Amino acid sequence: MLRIFLYFLASGVAALVNFGSRFFYDLFCEFWVSVVAAYFTGMLVNYALSRKYVFSSYTGATTTKTLSKFTLVALLGLGVTTVVSVVALDMLRGRLALAEPVAKALAHCLGIGTAFVASFLGHNFLTFRATGISRFFKRG
Repeated sequence: MLRIFLYFLASGVAALVNFGSRFFYDLFCEFWVSVVAAYFTGMLVNYALSRKYVFSSYTGATTTKTLSKFTLVALLGLGVTTVVSVVALDMLRGRLALAEPVAKALAHCLGIGTAFVASFLGHNFLTFRATGISRFFKRG
C-alpha cells in the first residue's frame, strides 16, 4: 500500500511540474508545443522520483533499460496529453466564454489527468514489472 501512495505522490509532484512549466513554455511557444515541452519536463521529474523512492527495490534492469521502457510508456502518455489538451482547448474555446489562460489551464489539466491513468498502467505492467506495483495487486 505504501508503494501505491508513493507512486501517486511522485506522479503528483511530476504533474505539478508539468502543469507549472507549461506556463513558462507558453511564453515562447504555441500551446501544443508548450504542452509537449512541459510533458517532458514532468516526465524527467517523474522518472527520477519513481526510480529513487517508489521502485528503489527494482533490480530487474539497468538504468538505461528502465529509462528506455519509461520513455516508451511516457510517449504514449505524451500523445494522450497532447491530443486531449488540444481537443479540450478547442472545445472550451467554442463552447464556454473563458479567458484564454483559464481555458488553456483547464484543457492542460484534462490532458494531464487522462494521461496519468494511462501512464500508471504502463509503468505498472511494463517499466517496473519485476517488482513494481503489480506485485502489490498479486498479493490480494
